[in-house]
Amino acid sequence: MKIGIIREGKTPPDKRVPFTPEQCKTILNQYPEVELFVERSPIRAFEDNTYEAAGLQMVESLDHTDIIFGVKEVNIEDLIPNKTHFFFSHTIKEQPYNRNYYKQQLKEIFNW
Repeated sequence: MKIGIIREGKTPPDKRVPFTPEQCKTILNQYPEVELFVERSPIRAFEDNTYEAAGLQMVESLDHTDIIFGVKEVNIEDLIPNKTHFFFSHTIKEQPYNRNYYKQQLKEIFNW
């Protein structure tokens, strides 16, 4: 299984990460069948070289991964078709900008 950590694309930018470099090392040690890839980012709380030092593969694209983790909702144009995305969103708050986002996702998922 190939898992990716996406570069956050929201404005204003969010520096949080779904997994720290140490957590990534733990995942790789406990699950040798998993490959982890980190999309390069100039704004992340942990710099790219910290992930590299932990043994992670830094990439420009997550097209080759199966599952993508992020912190904030992904811009619609940054979603990669046929991939599973895990991220946090303010769905329950019914923020106006998220309404169209989720309508679009439902259309794609259920072919509406």
